[in-house]
Amino acid sequence: PGMYRRMAEYVALVARMVPGVKLAVYPSYEVLREVASRIPVDVDQVVEDERTSLAEVRDEIARREGNLLVHAVAGGKLVEGVEFTDYEGRSLLKAVVVVGVPYPQPDAYTQSLIEALAARLGRSKAKYYVYDVQAYVKVGQALGRAIRGPGDRAVYVLLDYRYLYSRLRKLLRLKYDAVVSSPDELAARLPRLSEALGLLQP
Repeated sequence: PGMYRRMAEYVALVARMVPGVKLAVYPSYEVLREVASRIPVDVDQVVEDERTSLAEVRDEIARREGNLLVHAVAGGKLVEGVEFTDYEGRSLLKAVVVVGVPYPQPDAYTQSLIEALAARLGRSKAKYYVYDVQAYVKVGQALGRAIRGPGDRAVYVLLDYRYLYSRLRKLLRLKYDAVVSSPDELAARLPRLSEALGLLQP
């Protein structure tokens, strides 16, 4: 519960301090529900579940005049191939928060995939492709929702210390503007980021 409260504090800060539509992406529905249930009630939000449609989310964005926090699952219907754009094709997403690293579940399917690849590549490379590369693809899909054209800008927040690991940093090829270790540090950084990216209204 303490970890979920802390995650919710970071997500709520982004929701309040960055104008426009914000997307928070989670590794599972369980983590999504735990964090979303701890977001303060004054934050306008939509929480993806198995029945959520893109049309419902678009209606909520219009109803909230483009200021909304959307919670979604990595690899889910709101993250894969979905366009959050206006009538001119510009992205409405101004921030993407990736909560945790969306590694595949270590279930029987994942283990059998590792075994099959290990026979050809060795166990270390097999785990790299099954875990790290699949997580990278899902993170890339999430971040890519915000940048749909050359004029689009967005704040990215990767909410997990494992994004500092060299393997994930190398895969993502992102230049980190800052590493913060408290909500206060993030709160101090967000206005400067938003201004630098041209997200704040003049």
